Amino acid sequence: MGNPPWLGLDVYYAAREVDVVAREQQPIDVSVTNASPDDRTSVMLKVYINEQGYVDAVQLISATPAGAEQVPMERFRQARFFPAVRQGRLVKSFKIIQIGWLD
Repeated sequence: MGNPPWLGLDVYYAAREVDVVAREQQPIDVSVTNASPDDRTSVMLKVYINEQGYVDAVQLISATPAGAEQVPMERFRQARFFPAVRQGRLVKSFKIIQIGWLD
């Protein structure tokens, strides 16, 4: 899965390619208020973070049920991060985020 076309040729590093991974500046609330304990809601996102800590894009990987991605995607678009560091420099990176139920 490549970068979304609107991100151009910029390099976004994976966690394994950086010395310090990007991390959120504040907790990101993606809770579902009407979820029951046996809820099987699951969302997986790819979040692209630039070297200033802003989110450039959020790409949906999967969502069960369909539509469950709306709130998490919006919350991650608005989030701020401490950017990733590679060889002493702030760099663009991406994170795979799993929210909700896991097997």
